[in-house]
Amino acid sequence: MSKKEEIFLIHGSANNNIKQQLIRHFTVNEFTLHSEAQQANGLTVPLTHLAILKQAEREQRPYIVIAEPGLQILDDEFGPKMQKMLKWCRENMGSWGVFNFGPNTVDGVSKVISGDPLVVQYAKGHSTKLCVYNSSVYQKILGTEKIYQNCQESGNFNEQLLGYDKIIGQLGLKLVTTCPFLVCEGSPNGIMSSLQSIQKIVDFVRGTQPVPLNPLDKSS
Repeated sequence: MSKKEEIFLIHGSANNNIKQQLIRHFTVNEFTLHSEAQQANGLTVPLTHLAILKQAEREQRPYIVIAEPGLQILDDEFGPKMQKMLKWCRENMGSWGVFNFGPNTVDGVSKVISGDPLVVQYAKGHSTKLCVYNSSVYQKILGTEKIYQNCQESGNFNEQLLGYDKIIGQLGLKLVTTCPFLVCEGSPNGIMSSLQSIQKIVDFVRGTQPVPLNPLDKSS
């Protein structure tokens, strides 16, 4: 029996249901930052991502999968599809930096990297609810820690400007996603944003690439 892939799940109040869904297919490592100060000022998510990335770098992991509280799974076949995507990640380590399974408001789709599974590269898109990080990006992302340390020291954190997902989009990383998205924010607004983003990618692929959205559909 093959070993299950590991997902680091950032601890949060909305985790019970999502943990039960993830644990069917993956080994779930629930990660907590034991700092009341960090949890109180809104820095829990970015600092926890960075702590997990530090552990991944220390353990020389080729990639790490991180899920956030409030994650909502959109696809009934989430487990098998996620495993297929992770297999693609392992076999194509030079083709991606961060694989985001549900970015909101995707913009600047630049190219199709794979047709089956469908993987597209994009310029920016918010939300980091479920991401895979390539070891090639660990150092660059960890370099942002000073931003959040300064916020913590000053007690001034503007999530609109310095939210972790927004900072990730400014680092020049190779950002990729799939279509349809596998997850989204756990709110109606998040779902709508994801659906709009999916349509942008679908239109892009249909309009410029001879890659069928459904591998069995030979007409597109």
